[in-house]
Amino acid sequence: MPSVIFLSGRAGLSDCITAMQAGAIDFLTKPVEAPLLFAAVATAVERDGATREQAKQRREIYQRMTSLWPRQLQVVWGVVEGLLNKQIAHTLGIVEKTVKVHRANALVKLGANSTADLVRMVLLLGSEHSGQPSDSAGSLIGP
Repeated sequence: MPSVIFLSGRAGLSDCITAMQAGAIDFLTKPVEAPLLFAAVATAVERDGATREQAKQRREIYQRMTSLWPRQLQVVWGVVEGLLNKQIAHTLGIVEKTVKVHRANALVKLGANSTADLVRMVLLLGSEHSGQPSDSAGSLIGP
């Protein structure tokens, strides 16, 4: 979504509220002083840069997530849920040592330096593009 600054000569309060709720960076009324306009443009450029950087990070994380094996992905989601290795192992019907191996391999494939980094990456990506399994119980670990 592009950064938008509303500039109007006749807008009322309800127009301002509507514009801000729709995601406008700022709402300025004419005549506008140059410093206010320049500040609004600088804010818009800054936010746009941050949005583009976050989108780039999401694409990179998504590419890494696609390299995970299905079982590694299940283990990652168990970690994101905050489950212990033994809880993940029990849920998936495998031994804890196997969970540790999948977890370590997933950390390497995703380029995560720690569990906290792994969780941050997955949460930044969001569930709509992360390959999150779902089931009727709402658990992140599939059958």
